[in-house]
This record gives sequence, C-alpha cells and structure tokens, in this order.
Amino acid sequence: MRIALIQQHATDDRDENLSRAVEATRQAAREGASLVAFASLASGIAAGGASGETGSDAPSAVGDLLSRPSLLPDPDGRRARLAEKGLAFEAVYTADWLANVRGGVARKRGFLGNLDATLTWQTEPSLGRDLGTFFLYGLWNHGERPSRWIGDLQVVDNIEAPDSAKLFEAWWQRALLDGRASILLGLYDVNSEFYAIDSAEIFVHSSFGMGAALGASGVNGPSTFPTAGLGARLKVEPIEGFEFQAAVVEGPVADPW
Repeated sequence: MRIALIQQHATDDRDENLSRAVEATRQAAREGASLVAFASLASGIAAGGASGETGSDAPSAVGDLLSRPSLLPDPDGRRARLAEKGLAFEAVYTADWLANVRGGVARKRGFLGNLDATLTWQTEPSLGRDLGTFFLYGLWNHGERPSRWIGDLQVVDNIEAPDSAKLFEAWWQRALLDGRASILLGLYDVNSEFYAIDSAEIFVHSSFGMGAALGASGVNGPSTFPTAGLGARLKVEPIEGFEFQAAVVEGPVADPW
C-alpha cells in the first residue's frame, strides 16, 4: 500500500487552504496512493487568522482555539500569576487506535493512551535569587500493546508502554557562567536532549525518534521513555549557536517492557 504524506502551509483564507488540500489529495491518488495523511492541521484556518469571511476581523472559533497558548482558558488570571512566580504546569493526553489488518502475528485492533504531566519551578521569580530550576514529570500509560500482535522491532507506536503510573523525570538544573553553561542532576531522560529529532513529533512509529542502535543498547535500554534513570548532564555554549554537552546516566534497573 502506498501512503502519501502531505504538508502544506496555512493562510487566513480557509477556502484556499481546503482547495489546495483537495487538489493535493487528488494528485496523490493519481500517482497511486491508497492512503493520504496530512502532517499538520493546515487545511483549516491559520492560527490567529480571520474568520474566512471577507472583511471580517473577528477570529473564528477554530482560529481562536488554535491561537491559544493552552487548551483551557485562564479567566481569573491564576495561571498567569503562577507563571510570574516561576511556576508552570502542563498536561498533555495522547490517544491512538491501531489495527493490524495484514501480516504480523495476529489480527487485532486496540486503543492505547498516554498522559504527560509536568511541573516546572524557576526559583528566582519567587525567591528573589536564582537557586536553579526544578522539574517533575509524571507519566500514565495504559491500553493495548500493538507490537505484540504486529511483531515489529522498534515498537510500532511511540507511546506504547506497560500499564503504569510513575514519576518519569525529577531533576534540578542550574545555569553557570552567566548562562554559558548549565548542570543538571536527577532522574533524567537522555532523549530529551540527546538524539532528539524535532520532525519525529509528527510521526507515530518510534523509528523516527531514537535509533535502534542506542534504543536497544544495554541490558534494559538507555535512560528514556518509559523508564528513566539517575544521571548528570553538563552543557557548555562557548560560542553563541554552538553547544557541547555530555551526560552520565544509569540504565533502567528493571526491564521497562
């Protein structure tokens, strides 16, 4: 089966966006694609754009939703006040549904979900002096294990993990040398800064992220999702735009799978 991945820019003209999306889909079908996927929501309206009606300055409901820094509003300003004190909380839920329709080990379908919750505290705004940044990251994984009935090597879905709720990361970071360097200590995911590929975020399969050469190394793999280990990381930026970093991290003490 041939799959076409389409990525297009979005403008304030929703009709133009949809027209280009339809034409791109037709072109992919003419070239033999059986499935068409869009890498981003570029068929609707640009974030913060106009409503699509000529001469209208009021943002549409979709445009307003896409332009928000977070899904939930902050009517009483509580989130903004916490941010002024250096406190930030974020929660992201990801849900995938997969089906094995041909090949593999077994014909099955199922749902899997992942909840990420993070808390960041920058000490200087609330304490009046910079004692570093504290970071906590909780994980809740649940649902099917599709790799067991597909039989792939690198895990078919990058949120697949055993059912568990855990503290994934917990570290302290301190800037040094007027921000030219920093040190980090604690429970640390190496893939957050090493072997990190931005384009991998738009794909589901884990092969677009950390490579198998590192991901399958050691007894239980490296210190990364879904189980991190204790470690230390030093980062230095001698020249603006050039960074050097090194880390010493323990591998997971138990098999995360």
